[in-house]
Amino acid sequence: MKTTKLMLSAGVLVLGPMLAATLRDHKDRLAAANQGQLTDPFEMLDLTCTVAHAAAQRVDPTITRAHIDNLVDTENVAEVYAACWGASLPPPTGEVSPGASPAS
Repeated sequence: MKTTKLMLSAGVLVLGPMLAATLRDHKDRLAAANQGQLTDPFEMLDLTCTVAHAAAQRVDPTITRAHIDNLVDTENVAEVYAACWGASLPPPTGEVSPGASPAS
């Protein structure tokens, strides 16, 4: 199974591929997020934690939502959301990111 490893300020997050069931269960919010229609930052943070939790459980079935909530913050939410889809974001201009490691 392909995994994506993120080095976040609060710890390491390892994500597996997202299940079709996760996509189905959250399709409306995912569509809104992908179209830039989630204007409430809390909604995007909550959705990111939800899909990150599902993807992390593919690698470690014992990981809890509370653990994910303690890793994801307002500074890394975009990076974590992108990683849930197997993508990585470039670091902000002038910064070097330890960020995502190559997928394994």
